[in-house]
Amino acid sequence: MAEVHDKPVEKWTESDVSSWLRSIGVKEQYIQKLHEEEVDGKILKELTEDYLKKETGMKSGPALLIVKKRNELVESFQVHKPQKVKKTHASGLNTEAGRQNEEQGTDSKVSGFCGKYIQHHAANLHFMQNYKIPSDMSIREFESHLHLFEQTSWIFCNGRSDYRGNEAPCDEMTWIKTKITLLRESVSLICKQILPKGTFLVIFLLTSPVEKPLLHTFYEFFTDMEGHEDIICISECEDNYQKWKGFAGSVLQCRDGESF
Repeated sequence: MAEVHDKPVEKWTESDVSSWLRSIGVKEQYIQKLHEEEVDGKILKELTEDYLKKETGMKSGPALLIVKKRNELVESFQVHKPQKVKKTHASGLNTEAGRQNEEQGTDSKVSGFCGKYIQHHAANLHFMQNYKIPSDMSIREFESHLHLFEQTSWIFCNGRSDYRGNEAPCDEMTWIKTKITLLRESVSLICKQILPKGTFLVIFLLTSPVEKPLLHTFYEFFTDMEGHEDIICISECEDNYQKWKGFAGSVLQCRDGESF
């Protein structure tokens, strides 16, 4: 295992992954199943507890062990240590050492902002359903479980084109029907329990035409943050900004009688 530990996890082969799993005491039946799924280092970096349980029949104990040990390995190869600051970035939702990115782009991991980021930083790759606290877990235990204040957490709100699990991207109307409740719950958890009011910013990066899921995301943050004082919008073009301004302005007028 010395050779494996001398290189970043994303450069591991399938055999490297199998050897590492044996070294941390994972049962051979699970190792074989992951080998059949062609899990190499890049895929290992993305594995979640839910995926391990669903795809291999693994129990929570070994699944949590794999995720925990994997995160420790990834962190050991970080190019830069995160600073202890809190800020949130939605389209991104970002907290560095607690930084979280809510990502609407399904290709972000492959060819977008997320892909560029993880070339130089360790990151947790999550989906919105990961932001549900089990009834027997405290908020601090939940934060530790997801490693929220250890490295950036990237929350994919509309699936991922490169993900092998059951998280396929969907069109706008399907997203509104099936995902909006998850969005509401995850934003509420982040704003009301994880990050204290006044300690973070939400930054909307408009790098593509504005679509309804992003507008719903703004509305949920606006509602749970009780206003727009800590919400910032950065747009790369005038057209995107004008569409955004029209929607955000109507929300503000309906809620507070303000203009945007």
